[in-house]
Amino acid sequence: MINEMLNDQPTFSISVDIINNTIINPLGTHEITIFFDYNCSYCKKELQILRELIRNNKDIRLIIKPIPILGEFSLKAAEVGHAILAYEPNKYLKYLRYIMDEFNFDDDLIFKALVFSDVNIERTKFLIDVMKKTIDSVINNDLKLSKSFGITATPTFIINNKVVCGIFEFEKLKEKIFASLN
Repeated sequence: MINEMLNDQPTFSISVDIINNTIINPLGTHEITIFFDYNCSYCKKELQILRELIRNNKDIRLIIKPIPILGEFSLKAAEVGHAILAYEPNKYLKYLRYIMDEFNFDDDLIFKALVFSDVNIERTKFLIDVMKKTIDSVINNDLKLSKSFGITATPTFIINNKVVCGIFEFEKLKEKIFASLN
């Protein structure tokens, strides 16, 4: 799987506003927001599907909202993700893909993802400490936003202001997305 990831460079761009959104393919005209948890195996599958959909359809703009609802690993992964977005946003997609493509959780997974992403680990730790209030605020705002939509589980999608919950295979998710966009 790691060799696949090394050869599978993203073909879309990323735009970051750490306070509000992480946008993948910001020039897309159809907006989808996904609320996910780094520790959610269903989210991992759905993000892989979304990656393929975006690769094949440049009209999709994806906003990702990590909401750490599944424990300490989820919270730590979200904090690290936000720190990376703050100073090396171009490396965030590699971090996200490594975490989300790995289904075996262990204490070293975040460290391995940082090494794989070529992120400065000491700087990341420093930024998490320095930006703790900002990172906590971003995470709490995303949690509040998810609650305002009635989201209680991950993955959940917002497509044209419609909440779409559940786990879908590629064709079914594609169908749901394009049905909601039209």
